[in-house]
Amino acid sequence: MKKAIMLGLASVGILAASSPAVLASEVQTTSDVIFRVNPNPDEVDVVKPGTPDDKITPEGGGHTKGNLRITHVPDIHFGIQDISSSSKEFHPAMQKYTEANTEKYMPHFVQIDDARGSMTATWSLSVTGSVFTPATASNPKLENTYITLDQQTVTNNVYDELSPTETAKRVTGFTDSAKINTDGKTSVEILKVNSGQNTNSTKTSNVFTTGYSKTTEYEASQKNDGITLHVPANDIKVDGETYTATLNWVLADSI
Repeated sequence: MKKAIMLGLASVGILAASSPAVLASEVQTTSDVIFRVNPNPDEVDVVKPGTPDDKITPEGGGHTKGNLRITHVPDIHFGIQDISSSSKEFHPAMQKYTEANTEKYMPHFVQIDDARGSMTATWSLSVTGSVFTPATASNPKLENTYITLDQQTVTNNVYDELSPTETAKRVTGFTDSAKINTDGKTSVEILKVNSGQNTNSTKTSNVFTTGYSKTTEYEASQKNDGITLHVPANDIKVDGETYTATLNWVLADSI
């Protein structure tokens, strides 16, 4: 009896497998979504330049809010330097940042987030500076000292992934070396969207070093030779004095 039941089941299986499939009917439905400009764009996410979406937290610096915003511009620290009667040039320490609860270092960078939803709007980022001023008011200012941005690598978190030339087609950095003027008025452009292009729904960065790569490991002891502090001989330096300049970063949009 048991053997007969097993054979019967096997026979049913063979018949079912050999039966032709019957398509009763088919129907289509739709799925949709509508995007809008964020009315409360308070979140500021900084993405590691050269990556699509690796979030990092830079130490210091500044940012703005809005659907077109500066997500990061850096503080630049030149450390303690020896007084000299000759003209000197100095490079800053690397910028510290945190990624996945780990402290790391990289060259200084700026980053712009464009979430305006426009396929025609452009923007430009410029910077100007003030005179390096001592904490002690009676000491002389460094009237002739200034910063230059000497190297750059422009990245975009979307277009870098599509083509090596796509980012360069859309955005441009500065030409040659960019001197940050200290009159507080004359700005220098360091990053912009090219005419007829847009960066909608992307983040664009300019890293102040040549040949920047997201995989390069930097040390705290390294200097960033993509930025230079120029201190001429005719600026009088006082022992132990801290000199501070303000960098004013301006993001201008165009619709």
